[in-house]
Amino acid sequence: MRYSSSKSEKTTQFLAHSISGEGKPIVLVHGFCESYRIWDTIIPSLQSNYQVISVDLGGFGGSSDLLPHPTTTDSLAMQIKDLLWHLGIDKAVWIGHSLGGYVSLAFAEKYPAQVQGLGLIHSSSFPDSEDKKKVRQNVIDFVEKNGVKPFIDNFVEPLFYHKRHDELQASIYCVQQIAFQTSLKTVVEVTKAMRDRPDRTHVLSEAKYPVLLAIGREDGAVPFETYIPQLTLAPDTLVHIWAETAHMGMYERPEETRKLLRYFADYCYRA
Repeated sequence: MRYSSSKSEKTTQFLAHSISGEGKPIVLVHGFCESYRIWDTIIPSLQSNYQVISVDLGGFGGSSDLLPHPTTTDSLAMQIKDLLWHLGIDKAVWIGHSLGGYVSLAFAEKYPAQVQGLGLIHSSSFPDSEDKKKVRQNVIDFVEKNGVKPFIDNFVEPLFYHKRHDELQASIYCVQQIAFQTSLKTVVEVTKAMRDRPDRTHVLSEAKYPVLLAIGREDGAVPFETYIPQLTLAPDTLVHIWAETAHMGMYERPEETRKLLRYFADYCYRA
């Protein structure tokens, strides 16, 4: 869905999004080269008790024409804030996958009182290491030279645990089809945004709400060892580790993900 409204004779476009269910709000934020469709199998388990708002970040999916300028994790987060203001939502549980976690952390840094809980799914509060920044730059160089499709052809499959590729081919194909819709400009600008994002470990250490860290034991994008220093940063941290799982828990472990996110939402609204 796309909403717009008039403010001072100017039309503001809001992020494409879906709203399911009624009750206390949960905001779902997708990852890099994804859209809100990645939550399709997860939402039904949440919507029976909660109002679930899943968004397409600026530049992605139905928000492909809303890439913010400049593109930063902060500017991506502010677009969600504008949408929530439009919807009359002043506090919610935020759940972000990968890039979505970086964006959720940016929001929580600026507006901690509007966060009921923060779930980081295959994501991190740390900035990129120097080696990771070089990898990001290599992505930019490759895409600018070769285009998006060759990048996606090599990008998506390694996000899934390699020993389960055969059984997960349908899911890999699904994610590829979503990713192919991403424009070259969005890939380049959002890669820069991820590369240049700041350290936000203080967001966890200062959190006055529950924090969830959902970790793939075989995640090559966010290696397991990088989580260790983050496990005890937040005063109220829930940690879940998926064995034989890489970076796409919602596809690799859908039933476990449904139960985990439902439990976390229940916990946040009881806390």
